[in-house]
Amino acid sequence: HDGTRVRDYERRDRPKSVVTQGFRWRFGQRRGLFDLPDIVVSSITGNEFGRTREEMRSNALLHLSMFPIDGAKNKDTGWMLVMAKDDKKRLVYQSGNPYAFSAIYALESLVSRAILAESHEDFVNKNPDVQAIHNFFAPLEIGGRLYRVKLIVRDYKGEGSGEKTKLRAIAAVEIGSVLPGLHTLRETHAESAQPTTGRSVSIALLLKDARRNDGKPFVPGAALLKKSFDSFVVGAECVLRFPSGSVLVVEGGASCPWCSRIGHV
Repeated sequence: HDGTRVRDYERRDRPKSVVTQGFRWRFGQRRGLFDLPDIVVSSITGNEFGRTREEMRSNALLHLSMFPIDGAKNKDTGWMLVMAKDDKKRLVYQSGNPYAFSAIYALESLVSRAILAESHEDFVNKNPDVQAIHNFFAPLEIGGRLYRVKLIVRDYKGEGSGEKTKLRAIAAVEIGSVLPGLHTLRETHAESAQPTTGRSVSIALLLKDARRNDGKPFVPGAALLKKSFDSFVVGAECVLRFPSGSVLVVEGGASCPWCSRIGHV
């Protein structure tokens, strides 16, 4: 945690903010998102829950029953994320993504390491009791392949902190081999009880091809506004290199929307 009581996010046309567990968060993409340090990659085989559907569901429910009642702490925000009993069943029985289902096994590790990338209103359900939806992301290696796991958290109105931030859904998308873009940590700072590869991944690679709630890709907004990056075209891709050393690859080459609009390509 960085010690500040105010976190800034990229502004939209109608900027809004909410206070969650004592901290104010603005809606939109998080400001300084691409300046965050690399994230430790958790690792599982993908076969931890068994082979048959019945066995997998039974073991997954048993595993989720051990999720801390008071919630698991997210290091990035300092929030305690809790799970209701109905949400646990939903993850097990309504998950149409086998990789998201497998990710349940590493849930506590993912909750701990995930970074908050954006916050927005509850546009889908328009629940008056929900003041915000927060989208977290974390890397996960499943059977030797790298996946981006998205944790969707509902932020409920209320004074208490225990029941406010509820983890509601998990999504997982493959982003490639575990080899490119990964860095071996000089000193693994992950807890020994958490599954880890001892490697880390950059925010740029983690959010490659990911989309914000408004349909646009995640980009280092401040750097774009200041034009403080180098860009060049490689085949059908536009490569943006930022002062921090992060690299963002955007499909489209010379038609890259982020470069063409400010005259870089």
